[in-house]
Amino acid sequence: MIASGMTVVVMALGFTALQSSSRSMGIASAEEAVLANVRDAMADMTRELELASKRSRPPAVEAIAVSDQGRRVTFQVPTDTSGDNWSAPITYEYRTEDENNNGLLDAYEQDEDGDGVLTRRIVRTQDGEERPIGGANDLSDVMFDFEGTGDALTVTLAASKNLKVGDDYHLSRATVSSRVRILN
Repeated sequence: MIASGMTVVVMALGFTALQSSSRSMGIASAEEAVLANVRDAMADMTRELELASKRSRPPAVEAIAVSDQGRRVTFQVPTDTSGDNWSAPITYEYRTEDENNNGLLDAYEQDEDGDGVLTRRIVRTQDGEERPIGGANDLSDVMFDFEGTGDALTVTLAASKNLKVGDDYHLSRATVSSRVRILN
C-alpha cells in the first residue's frame, strides 16, 4: 500500500516536471522566433537603406525623409554605378491592426485587410506596388530616426507574440535597434 502511494506521488511529480518543461520549451521557442523575425526584417531593410541618398540631388533625387511620427521612411537608391540614375521613391511604412498592442486581433479591432489575422508589419511601397518586409506579423512597434545632417538612420524594431500555454497566455518580446550608415 505504501509503495503504491509513493509511486503515485512520484508519477504526479514527474508529470508536473514534464508539463513545466514543455511550457518552458514552448516559451523559449516563441521568444527565439520573435527575435529571428525582427532580425530578418532589419536585415531586409538595411541592405536597401544603406544605398539611400542622404541629400537631395536636383532634379530627380530627394534626400531620405522620415515622417508619420517616425513610422515611415521614404528614400531613393541608385539604379546603376554611375550615380546619375535613381529609383522611384521607396517607402517603408509600419502598419498595424493591433490598437491595444496585446498581440491579438480583438473583436473591437478592425481587420483592415479582411484576412481574419492580426496584421502588424512593415510594408515596402514603390510605384504603387506593395510587399511586406519580413515574413511574420510580430512587429509591435517601429521607429525610424534620421537627422538630416548625419549619415546614419536609426531603425528600432520591437516585436511581440502572444503564446497560449495551457489556459494562460505568455507575451514574448524582442527589440532590435541598428544605426544604418547611409552611403550616398
